[in-house]
Amino acid sequence: AATTGAAPIWLPDRLHALLELSLIDSAALVETPLGRDASMAVGVRRSNLDFFFSQLVPADAYSVVAAPVYYDYQAIGTLRVARDHRLRLMAYGSRDSLKLLFSKPVLDDPGLRGDIEGVLAFHRANVMLESTPAGPWSQRVSLTAGTLTRQQVVGPLRQKLESVQLLGRVEEKLTLGSAADLVFGIDTDVELADGTYHGPRPPGPEGDTNMGESLALSENISIHDDGFEIVQPGAFVELTLRPDRRVSLIPGLRLDWYGHLRHGSVDPRLATRVAVTDSTTLKGGVGLFTQPPVWYYAVPELGNPDIDPYHALHTSVGVEQKLAAGVTLGVEGYYKYIYDDVVAAPGSPYFVNAGSGRIFGSELSLELRPSPSTFVYAAYSLSRSERRGPTGQWRLFDHDQTHVASATASQRLGAGWSVGGRFRYVSGDPTTPVTGAVYDARVGEYRPSYGAQNSQRRPAFHQLDVRVEKEWKISPLSLAVYLELLNAYNAKNQEGTRYSYDYSKSEGVSGLPLLPNLGIRGEL
Repeated sequence: AATTGAAPIWLPDRLHALLELSLIDSAALVETPLGRDASMAVGVRRSNLDFFFSQLVPADAYSVVAAPVYYDYQAIGTLRVARDHRLRLMAYGSRDSLKLLFSKPVLDDPGLRGDIEGVLAFHRANVMLESTPAGPWSQRVSLTAGTLTRQQVVGPLRQKLESVQLLGRVEEKLTLGSAADLVFGIDTDVELADGTYHGPRPPGPEGDTNMGESLALSENISIHDDGFEIVQPGAFVELTLRPDRRVSLIPGLRLDWYGHLRHGSVDPRLATRVAVTDSTTLKGGVGLFTQPPVWYYAVPELGNPDIDPYHALHTSVGVEQKLAAGVTLGVEGYYKYIYDDVVAAPGSPYFVNAGSGRIFGSELSLELRPSPSTFVYAAYSLSRSERRGPTGQWRLFDHDQTHVASATASQRLGAGWSVGGRFRYVSGDPTTPVTGAVYDARVGEYRPSYGAQNSQRRPAFHQLDVRVEKEWKISPLSLAVYLELLNAYNAKNQEGTRYSYDYSKSEGVSGLPLLPNLGIRGEL
């Protein structure tokens, strides 16, 4: 960033460009200054999976109409419009899509046939003005407009939502000397949506064993809503106090109004950091957080128009310890309590604020930088996440993960060579066992019966990814070739379970196999 005592502005020193091609995706980036007071950058990326996806999918499973495709883009321009004012213009977006065609009905779900299609796309434009005069006041004004598209087709089921979004934020900062800063402002989120839905009644947020039932056993409903509005204004204030150079206290308050729910919230928060010594820092925080439920939970035909937001109390305490030069250890413990959680209920209304949850655990991290050419980072989390519905019995959350461990390392070997790797281990998600099935002559299907909810777990997930890269410097260019092995030892990680038509037999559904990725990258 170039600064002359005025508003800081990002300015690259010269024209920079990057082009990267690999089996998985391709990317390009260009950035350049535009005189002394302006700059711009443009980046795009597109997947290459559809070019060879048909070679990886068994032809007898389904015929591929269009393979998984994704792309994203970002464009940014900055301009200093006056000594103390900077204007930033940005456009960004992405689109992820998948479309498959079943060549025959799925044996364990005859109700599922035809297309499987999913689209998630957003496109946004943002303008932001930053003002940093020489006095104690500074200001940031931001306005964003865009569109969002969600579309899903699963056999006979259809779901589509298109919305226009408008987001605004005004933030003021007042510097109260060297010992305090005050930040306050307002923001708003407006969304106008148009949607259609045909399918079974949507399941609850989690804990609904009927999610995996055959489509032939579900009663479908059809809804069209072309005037759904979400208006969510909010205000915030945050005071940073520095009574000592080693101590930082940050009390804050956030107020929100959820127009489509006719409900508001007041969330106080406090964070603190204390540098006990030059190598030891203590940190902690406590606060209330409020979140509205998924929008369609409030649609009368699908859910409950009188539903309220749900809340959570977050607490955490931790320590950052520098053990030696280039060696940092972090330890943190946390507890979160959720109340007024949204759960599915039999009858009407279908969704109610009758749930609660608790999450507690600890995290350990270790960062090693013994030399500029070596980097190692490892992290481990031990936690438990539980939910409770109207029955009052605690049970495991659908995505509770007791153990989460990860490690990443990179080493530059000299002469342009470098190697790296990443390992992940995650406890398997809880699952509800199928204990039997009863034949339903009305629909000609077997209805499964279940054991205790989330009383079993899938096998743990573990995966190793490795990478080798060789770089050449050909001034002013640099060229690199790399080879990645994703899931290097071809772990058979179970991501689901497939049952026979009468639920008497089952088998695991494995995820990504060993996948090599060869790429080339050029930089200017």
